[in-house]
Amino acid sequence: IKMAAARALYGSLAAARTRSSTMAALALQRRGMAIVVDPIVELADKARADLAAAHKKKVLEADAAAYEQRKDKNAYVRLNDPPVVTFEKGAKYANMLYKAAYKSEVSDNNIFSAYFDLQRLEAKMQEDADFANLVTNKVMLSRSAVMEALDTSETLASLKLGDEVVTLLAELAHDSKLGELPSVIETYRGLIHEKLGIVDAVVTAPTDLDKGMVSEIAAAVTETYLEANQKLRLDVRVDSEILGGLTLKIGDDRFFNYSSEARLVSLERRLRGQ
Repeated sequence: IKMAAARALYGSLAAARTRSSTMAALALQRRGMAIVVDPIVELADKARADLAAAHKKKVLEADAAAYEQRKDKNAYVRLNDPPVVTFEKGAKYANMLYKAAYKSEVSDNNIFSAYFDLQRLEAKMQEDADFANLVTNKVMLSRSAVMEALDTSETLASLKLGDEVVTLLAELAHDSKLGELPSVIETYRGLIHEKLGIVDAVVTAPTDLDKGMVSEIAAAVTETYLEANQKLRLDVRVDSEILGGLTLKIGDDRFFNYSSEARLVSLERRLRGQ
C-alpha cells in the first residue's frame, strides 16, 4: 500500500499485475469519477441458490428444535433478523426492509432484489436532481401531498421497484422520514455486505489512478487485512485537496493516511518538538 502511495505521489502510475487469484474475478468498472472493484453481483448470483437451500434447512431445524424443546419460541422468527445489529441513522427502516424481504424459502432472492432496487433508486437520484428532491422530500411537501406525488411519479414507476422497496418509501413518507432515505440505502447496503462477507474500502487520491494501481492496492488490502471468507469492495475516489499520495479507509475502524499533507504535518510536529 505504501509503495502504491509513493507511486501516486511521484506520478509514476505504472500498471501492476494482479497479485491475487481472488482479484481476477473482481470487475473493474467506471462509476462517475470512481473506479470500482465490486464483487456484489457475482456473489449475489452465486449465493442465491445456496442461501435459499440453507434458509430452508434452518427453518426445518428451528421448527424441530422449537417443537422438541419449547425453550425458544422465537427460533423461527429470528431467522429473518439482519446479520448485524446497527443503530445508525436509517437503521430502523433498513432493518424493516430486510425483514420484509426475508419472508419465504426463496427470501434470499428477495433481499438481493431489494438491494439492487435501492441501487437503481440511488443511481436515479444522483442522475435526476428533481427526482431526488421528491423522494427525499426536500421540497417540504405535506405528508399527504408527498405520498400522492410518489404514487403519480412516472420516474419512480419507470424503475419498476419491487413491493418491498415501494412499501419502504410509503412508510418513510407516512412517517415524514423521507429525508433519511440515503442513510437507509447506505445502511441496507452494509447489511447485505455483512451477509455476503464483503468488506468496504475507500482509497482517495488527488488524481485518477489507473487500473493497474487499483489492482495492486486491492490485492495488498485483500492479502493483508481480509480473512479467507471475505471479499473486497473497493471505491476509488478523487479529491484534489489531497496534495499527493493517497488515503485508505478499510471498514469502519481502519484509516491510513499516506498523503503528502500528512507527511508535512508529521514533519511540522517533529520540528516543533525540537
